[in-house]
Amino acid sequence: MKKPKKLVILMVPVGGEPCRAAVDDHCEAWQKAIGDRYFQMVEVGTGVCIVCAEDYHGIEDRPNGCGLYGPYFFVKVDVNGNSRSLTERQLEKCRRYWEARRHEAPPTPDEIDASCRVLALGSEEYEQYRLARRREAEALRRFWDSI
Repeated sequence: MKKPKKLVILMVPVGGEPCRAAVDDHCEAWQKAIGDRYFQMVEVGTGVCIVCAEDYHGIEDRPNGCGLYGPYFFVKVDVNGNSRSLTERQLEKCRRYWEARRHEAPPTPDEIDASCRVLALGSEEYEQYRLARRREAEALRRFWDSI
């Protein structure tokens, strides 16, 4: 089996400063990097995502800035969805993103649990939810572009 490539990332440990790191480009290595957890990828800017824990259970006592729980990292993603190493410029921009948002507390577990609901596709409530998520994503992209 071919050995996975190493990716240059910006790792943010709980309570620590972000640092340049390398991680193998495969699912298990990404899970291990964030504390042996399932992960989600959140796009924060063009071609850059945060890889973070999919849920807060078991790490609710480990807030880590940027509105997240637990360790997380920044990684580059190309137009085809393939992960890539961050460039030096992207590493610096990710650090500025963290610097600007590091004091942002995550939602409380009660807030997260209260926000869970079932929406019917095509309903007015679903349309409002979809538009709100779109506005949030656009605001995040504008913030990324401003730093």
